[in-house]
Amino acid sequence: MIKILKFNSRRKGQIFLIGAFIIVISMILIRTTIDSTNILENQIYIESESEFFNFNNIRQEALKSSYNSINNTSKIADETNSFISFIEKRLGGRATKVDGIIVTLLYEELEISKNTLVKTTFYNYFDEEIPKAILNLSTNYNSPIIFNNITNEIRKDNFTINIDSNKNITLWIYYETPNGNVIENITIPIKVNKDSKFLSYFDLRIITDNTEIRDKFSEIIQIN
Repeated sequence: MIKILKFNSRRKGQIFLIGAFIIVISMILIRTTIDSTNILENQIYIESESEFFNFNNIRQEALKSSYNSINNTSKIADETNSFISFIEKRLGGRATKVDGIIVTLLYEELEISKNTLVKTTFYNYFDEEIPKAILNLSTNYNSPIIFNNITNEIRKDNFTINIDSNKNITLWIYYETPNGNVIENITIPIKVNKDSKFLSYFDLRIITDNTEIRDKFSEIIQIN
């Protein structure tokens, strides 16, 4: 009986040591997994912060792009659209997708009770087709500009307006995307005596492996 007791005690001690060893190894593996998860989460957080920084930089530069041609209004819309095309191609090589919509509007030397040409562009740089887009002005509700089946391209068209008082104009923007329809209203302050303005509207989206950022913003430039 004494030998059996000694044998069982030794066996129990071995089992205890093996169990303790397994527990220690398990804790090490769990700690390693937690550390790896934390490192991955921190990396994703840092990358996300960097992406927000990049997005804000692009947003600011997009708004500034129109000013590059403020003294050459014939190129001002092209300058704005070209900037986004450049960013789209530049970041495409870094596994970053840039897409969205740009709408521009330009009128020059607007005067009361005089016909004025209002030039517009609608640029779809989403990969998906925009089935329909509508632009309208508060002075031209019965004569909207309608674009259909816009696929990664720039469409152009014009309004002719004739205002009878010094009041604001509203640009109404509508377009259909796979993620839902968008409606935006932008108020344009009117100034008599040959008023000239350029408006740019952006629906900008950036997609990476870790995040998606999207924002809509606009800028109105007084040309004269």
